[in-house]
Amino acid sequence: MKIDTKTYDDYKYVLQDTGSISIGAKYSYAELIHDEDVPFKLKVIVERYLSKDLDMDTTLESHLYYMVPEGFTYECFLQLKTKVKINILKEKKSLFGKGKKIYTTQMMSLKEFAGKNLNWKQENGVYIQEINISKLSLMTFTA
Repeated sequence: MKIDTKTYDDYKYVLQDTGSISIGAKYSYAELIHDEDVPFKLKVIVERYLSKDLDMDTTLESHLYYMVPEGFTYECFLQLKTKVKINILKEKKSLFGKGKKIYTTQMMSLKEFAGKNLNWKQENGVYIQEINISKLSLMTFTA
């Protein structure tokens, strides 16, 4: 089976507004370091602090999906005030009471998302779309 790289690359992006940085969840940590759109300070954090505990080929999506609320990388992301944008499968009732399942987008703090157990994530069909990092917390990051 061949993976469509164009579709995969559509989920690799960096968007910035006045208060936050949004990063597509399909990025691996190695790709983050080499992408010119990623802020320099975030590259330094990944290279100096997170690379000690992680395989650099790990994607943001898989790392955050299996993250538990403990450990140094969790604390780093917490200090960056990270929010996770997820798609979750929910039941929608129609006018006549018949229900169907649809994906809805939801934003969650990392603390709330990491607190959910793996079974809950699998049962609800959760997948991570992007992460949001506060620019102010990035500017004041200290370890």
